[in-house]
Amino acid sequence: MNLHVKSMFRRLCRLGVAVAVAATFVALFSLPIYGVTLRLWNFNVNAEVRDWYQSVFKPAFEAEYPDVTLDLLFPSQYTYYDQLLVAIASGVAPDVCTSNNALFYTEGLVIDLNDLVASWPVAQEMFPPVLNMLSHQGHLYGIPLAIAPRTMVVNTRILAEGGYDPQNPPYTWDDIARAIPRLNRWNAERTVLEQVGMHVELLDIGAVHGFIYTNGGEIMNPDGTAAFNSAEGVEALDFWTQLYAQHLPSHISKPTFVQGKAAMVAYNNPSVFINIARTNMDLLNDIAVAPQPVTNKRSAVLLMGAPIGITTASKHKDLAWELLKFHFRPDMSSQYNELFGQIPPIRTALSSGIMRSAPWIGAYLNLTEKFGVPSWAFQSTVFQLVRGYLADAAAAAYKGTMPAKQALDEAARLWNQVLGEQTQ
Repeated sequence: MNLHVKSMFRRLCRLGVAVAVAATFVALFSLPIYGVTLRLWNFNVNAEVRDWYQSVFKPAFEAEYPDVTLDLLFPSQYTYYDQLLVAIASGVAPDVCTSNNALFYTEGLVIDLNDLVASWPVAQEMFPPVLNMLSHQGHLYGIPLAIAPRTMVVNTRILAEGGYDPQNPPYTWDDIARAIPRLNRWNAERTVLEQVGMHVELLDIGAVHGFIYTNGGEIMNPDGTAAFNSAEGVEALDFWTQLYAQHLPSHISKPTFVQGKAAMVAYNNPSVFINIARTNMDLLNDIAVAPQPVTNKRSAVLLMGAPIGITTASKHKDLAWELLKFHFRPDMSSQYNELFGQIPPIRTALSSGIMRSAPWIGAYLNLTEKFGVPSWAFQSTVFQLVRGYLADAAAAAYKGTMPAKQALDEAARLWNQVLGEQTQ
């Protein structure tokens, strides 16, 4: 029994998968049909995207491939990997699926796409380093359906009223630290912040990654163990938690960036513009992508997204590749991303609808090509199990219940313990 099979078997045993569960999957997905059934799983969806898959994507694909029936499933990302193992054990694995952690390639669940992508013209239209978000040791295992780059977004009106040039906002750590108290607006009793210089996002795992990375640190080592409690990581968390605790204390009510009451947000993706447009079109005129990401020792635009690939268990890999390519057609790619407020990974998909009329798209793409850094989520085999430890460390340091070093050391201990248990 090879290591991949052993690892999957151990995981199934830990899950306590019953025969009844397997039977349920078989009943759901093994209904008698004519021709071929292809199965697509995607956890990166909202209600609008689910409707689009059923009413637009599925009929269009089946019209082009009339002998194929397309089955769609949208599992929760928190149980996604476990559900996939159950489906594989039941003989009803998806042919195409999105990936949410490195287990998909380290355990051999998805195939190497290098040869297929090499002869695919669309790959030449993708924005580097986006194409390589889910690569390992030179092999590509998934292609991102969407780009969700996170970088600094600003409210130009608040900056101008505070005496700053909206075209050159504060972006270094020290400049931001000086700007926050200058841009804060308290009520007369100084019990409520009515406007803030920075939207507090310290508990967001992406922001913590950004702050540590820009200080020269990393989230994890090449072997998957925690690296965030390095000197650079401790210095970063200490800087931002003390800054926030002093000027944006956790016990004080604070407005948000989407409300138009915050001058800056350090790491936000394009969906912020869509969310604002849906509630306050006038506010949208004041919102812009900063021309530079948050910077200290280095800069980073964090690249998020859900790569999609072909499963090793697929019995129809040629058709699965056709399905994957169909998803990346410009019209399909643009429609899918418009419903999310994210960016298609291919240039020709930017020529339609809201993508063409959204000036922030170009700004995000320009920064992505200069400073893009893939999220650590796609490199960690235990991402879903350990992500909370880092957020808890940030919360403890921000609220003052634990010094930054102690909080990060404890998070690293728990992280490495889980990693060890998963690899036994």
